[in-house]
Amino acid sequence: MYVSFIIIILLSCMLFGSIYYTFGVYAQSSALINNLNDPQLLLDFREKIVVAFVIAFFTVLSVTLAVNKWIKEKQFLNSPNRKFWHIILDSNCYPSLSLFQFTMWTFVISFAYLGIYLTRILNGQLELAPLDGNMMILLGLSVSAPIINKVISNVKYSNAGCENTIPKYSSMLEENDKFSLTRFQFFLWTWVSIVIFFGILSYDLATLSVDNIKELRLPEINDTLIVLMGISQAGYLGAKAVTKINPTITKFLRNFNSVKNKEVWTILGNGLGNEYGKAIVNTTEFDQEQILRWNDKVIEIIPESSLVSALQKAKDDPILLRLIIGARVIESKFETKDGTYIKTN
Repeated sequence: MYVSFIIIILLSCMLFGSIYYTFGVYAQSSALINNLNDPQLLLDFREKIVVAFVIAFFTVLSVTLAVNKWIKEKQFLNSPNRKFWHIILDSNCYPSLSLFQFTMWTFVISFAYLGIYLTRILNGQLELAPLDGNMMILLGLSVSAPIINKVISNVKYSNAGCENTIPKYSSMLEENDKFSLTRFQFFLWTWVSIVIFFGILSYDLATLSVDNIKELRLPEINDTLIVLMGISQAGYLGAKAVTKINPTITKFLRNFNSVKNKEVWTILGNGLGNEYGKAIVNTTEFDQEQILRWNDKVIEIIPESSLVSALQKAKDDPILLRLIIGARVIESKFETKDGTYIKTN
């Protein structure tokens, strides 16, 4: 994610440079056309624009750093290595591509709108700049994608919560541990649309004059860009909704059931099916009478008291879970840490 932040900084520098250079050329040419010997007025106007966007950039950066410090102090995710980019993790602490896009557009729009507003203020215009209709649609698309993605994830995946180990951010380009073309297309189009947005904004600022400062606003987004962005999001969300899940075990829990007056072992996972298979803990296989529940996300087992005692005595030893679902065998190893079972493979 540091790479993404560096890209944002580089795009901002390119924006500052293109405004300064292009508007300088424009100022000089305007002075010649109007037979003005001193283009200083136009140059001062250009410098106000650059100052406004520099202030906007450092304002957004300062807020980000303040939030980052707050996140570390609040001990989010119960992790000793909390970072700002943890905000794009979903409820299972997996990097979310839709939250990544939402975060990027939040940065871009906040920076651009604040820069435009400060430019207007420095030139005597105190009114807020109006928003283009397509810009509202773009913001709506970036907000709606994480919401729809959350609904799909809740239906398809179990809520196993967060572990101490967070997957690599590159995993947001994968589906079922395989590289996903629809995810890559969604990721790539996010950056392409941001570059296009900055390009339009640079042109609007470079051709701006003192006389039409009232017209300064966020770039008018072309219908084509909106349609392409919508198709990209629909492809990503649609592919996620229809892709079949590979059976996986995500979590192992031991709890006391007051109704049964016995300890109950819970196995959380995805794609476990709705028909009973075989569950094996270390070398002990459980019959169907010991299995309270078996569905696509949760398996609940009542172990024999002797097995509970044996596991309690060897509480520091890792355990091996095996599920036999049809012709497939799923294995996961768990180790204990502070009374919690942590998946190690």
